Amino acid sequence: MHGGKSLWLIDAVSIEKDSLYNTLGENFAIKRNLNLTDFFFKYGIRINPVMVSSIYSAPPITVAIGEGSQSQFQNLRWPYSPFGSSNSNHPIVNNLDLVKFDFANQIDTLKNDIEKTILLETAPITRLEGTPRKISLDVVTQEQNPKEFNSGKQSLAILLEGEFQSVYSNRIKPFKVLNSKEKSTATKIVIIADGDVIKNDVIKNVPQELGFDRWTGKNYSNKEFLLNTVNYLLDDKGLINIRSKEIAVAFLNRQRISAEKHNGNLLTLRYHWFCWLYSALALITLERKNIVLKC
Repeated sequence: MHGGKSLWLIDAVSIEKDSLYNTLGENFAIKRNLNLTDFFFKYGIRINPVMVSSIYSAPPITVAIGEGSQSQFQNLRWPYSPFGSSNSNHPIVNNLDLVKFDFANQIDTLKNDIEKTILLETAPITRLEGTPRKISLDVVTQEQNPKEFNSGKQSLAILLEGEFQSVYSNRIKPFKVLNSKEKSTATKIVIIADGDVIKNDVIKNVPQELGFDRWTGKNYSNKEFLLNTVNYLLDDKGLINIRSKEIAVAFLNRQRISAEKHNGNLLTLRYHWFCWLYSALALITLERKNIVLKC
């Protein structure tokens, strides 16, 4: 407990998208016992071994519809790839676009002295699915009932700040520990309830940029989110401010344009008359000079 900062990406459920690409198109999601429940509980959070599904999700599943040469590939929405977003002005997520998750888990916060900031959360239309559970590719062809997605917003990434109590405090040690510290100095911890957030896609053995979706060609903000997180943990807020700087674009006031368009037309007309008059006077002056020279 010497105040070190850390970033955790946790998969509390064991399931991978690649495991679904078999003859049956299905597999089972089961709880993954990481033996970290007491650890995070002491810090004021709990990562539940449930999967967050949402109607507002990414379309990373591509299936062939049709038979033979008539088959066509279509990108279908996969409810187990929810988007994470935030309306917070925190430096990590300020002006951040959507972050894509895969088989994300839910984070609960517990009351203690640690300051907690929700960095990313889902849309309100979500559903929590417990484990063990059979996951099938057939879900993309089934019509989803929005009334079943009534679990509300779910926290996917959280920042913890403060002085952390040791998990092993008030416990009998198996041996004597020298210079044992029961409480850390002020520090920061970021916990993300999905390990796939930091996972690069690979095409022909070439890793793609983090956050790039090969099927849609869209770049999600996974890379920016993780860079901001690391910079914040390292107290390098300058890079975060540059990366998340908001550029205000000056738009024309359409109502004012509509109200004052007659004034603009009048000014334009006067300008054209002035140019015509100036040109005419210039020509007359030149003609007079030519006449004087000839005389």
